[in-house]
Order: sequence, then structure tokens, then C-alpha cells
Amino acid sequence: MEQKSGAQISAQAFVQSVVILLFLMLAAGILTLVVPAGSYARVMREGREVIDPQSFQPVARPDYPVWRWATAPIEVLWGPDAVTIITIIVFLLMVGSSFAVLDASGILKAAIGNIVRAFGGKKYLCCCPSRCFFMLLGAFLASLKRLCRSSRS
Repeated sequence: MEQKSGAQISAQAFVQSVVILLFLMLAAGILTLVVPAGSYARVMREGREVIDPQSFQPVARPDYPVWRWATAPIEVLWGPDAVTIITIIVFLLMVGSSFAVLDASGILKAAIGNIVRAFGGKKYLCCCPSRCFFMLLGAFLASLKRLCRSSRS
């Protein structure tokens, strides 16, 4: 029997994941009722726009019906930051697809094997380059977001 490449997920694991996501959406909806609604003023400091922590002003809480808690993830895609969110989603899909191709071709397994052999028993030394990689990835996404915002203005 041929083994399929990539991550395999059982029906039970899928259902558990959906239940966890629904629970998190419910918790977020309840938090909108508990956490006070408000806004902060933004000020320019050292050439950057930052939030003034002393400027919290309460605002009227929107009265959303409970069913909108479930539609919120879809509504976000039509909000003011839709371009940024869609760009990040597409980027994550491309990265995930790239890993799937690398896994299916065996390159990922060989690369990880080479990294393990190169660092040997020095697992903490291996953490530094991987941390740097993910920090650079985060910086790339932050600059991508800034680029999307500047292109709209």
C-alpha cells in the first residue's frame, strides 16, 4: 500500500478542530460583551504613529446579534483591512503549498536530516538560526502590511 505524502488528518481530528474553532469564536463573542468598548488616540512619536495609553475613551458598544459571531471571520474579508488580510492568507497558502511540494519530493526530509547532522547534539545552537528565520518572516509580513497600507493612501 502506497503511503500518501503530506499531513494526514482523521475525521475525528477534523471534527475536534472545528469544535475548538467554534469554541474560540464563542469565547471571542462573549468577550465582546465583557470587555469595555473604547478607543485610543494615536500620536506621532519619533516618526511613528503610536497609541497614547492615557487616552482611552469609552464608546457605545455595538449591539451585534449572536449569529454575527459566527459570520465575523467572513465579514473581516470585506472590512477596511481586507487587502492586507487576503495578502497574508495567500502568502500562508503559498508557504504551505511550498512545504507540501518539498515534503512530497523528499527535499524537506533531506534538508532536515542535513540540519540535524550539522548541529549534532547542539540543539540549542540550532534554535538561533530557526528563531532568526521566523523573526525575518514576521518582519517580512509586517513590511508587507505597511506596504499595502501605503499603497491605499
